[in-house]
Order: sequence, then C-alpha cells, then structure tokens
Amino acid sequence: MTLSTLRRLSAALLLTLTLSACGDDAIGQCEAYPACNADQTEVESCEEGDESCHENTLCGSTIYCQDIPNECAALPQCEADDAEVESCPTDASCYDVTECGATITCERAA
Repeated sequence: MTLSTLRRLSAALLLTLTLSACGDDAIGQCEAYPACNADQTEVESCEEGDESCHENTLCGSTIYCQDIPNECAALPQCEADDAEVESCPTDASCYDVTECGATITCERAA
C-alpha cells in the first residue's frame, strides 16, 4: 500500500468515526432494544383506544406492550384467632400470608 492510500483510508476512517459520534449515520448508534415491563407482554400491535397497550420505542426500534390482566381478587387473611400486625413483636410467633401478590404478617394467638 502506498502512503497516499493509507492517508485516504485514515481520513475516511476519521470521517466515519466523527459522523458516528455525532449521530449523522447509523454506524455506532444506539444498539439497545426496547422491552416490556414484567407485568406486560409484547404484542404485534395495539388496538385503537386500548389503554392497557403501550408503544415502547428505544433507539429507533418500536414494540407494543400489553398489560397482563390481574384477575386475582383474593385478599390475604390470617388463620382463625390470629391477628394481622404491621410487624412481628420480638416475643411473638408470626407468619406471612400472601395472596395475589399482597402479603400480610400475622401474629399467632397465645
């Protein structure tokens, strides 16, 4: 390779890197991809007026995320004679009860 060819290649590389850093072409642009939240699922598209479906765009890529319906309506309850408490007293016997993602702490009756 001649010195003149090397200079041209260096100049072309410098120009490419400069353009990439400035966002003037696709080289070196954002490579992240959008994702749905844990309580959503990715769908092909959103129906018009569906407020449970959202467009999510990142780095020029767009996906659609549909909220997963929460059909669980059960509430956690303590066993008979036990009481719900904010936190377990140090001298008590307690246990946690979880239903539909909600958790309470129960103190065992003495």
